[in-house]
Amino acid sequence: MNGPWIAAGILALVGTGIHAIGGEKIVFSTTHERALPATRETTTARSLTRTTWHLTTAAFAVLGAAALICGFTETTDATKGAARVVAASFSAFALVVVGSALARGGRNLVRHPAPLMLSLTAALAWWGLSA
Repeated sequence: MNGPWIAAGILALVGTGIHAIGGEKIVFSTTHERALPATRETTTARSLTRTTWHLTTAAFAVLGAAALICGFTETTDATKGAARVVAASFSAFALVVVGSALARGGRNLVRHPAPLMLSLTAALAWWGLSA
């Protein structure tokens, strides 16, 4: 059993739930269609945005499940390889979110949970590789 991988998996799956529910309740319920780019059909931009949002949610879910499975499975070259993919993915997600927050003055580094959750998930996954 690998505690850091299990913790990374749990954190990723909690983040998945927050992302899925928060997206629908906070982002999409309050986004006015005029705030989205104009397209041939007024619903196309909204549909593409929602689809992209939930593709990201699905990536979080798959990677979180992989981390959890790795944590409860005997450590082998295969589990280490899968855990490296999880760690690298969450590191990339964290870099994008932290970079975006810094580009806008850094306020969202502490106002939004994503930078901390993604960075912590990545750190836990990398830590599990050294355990």
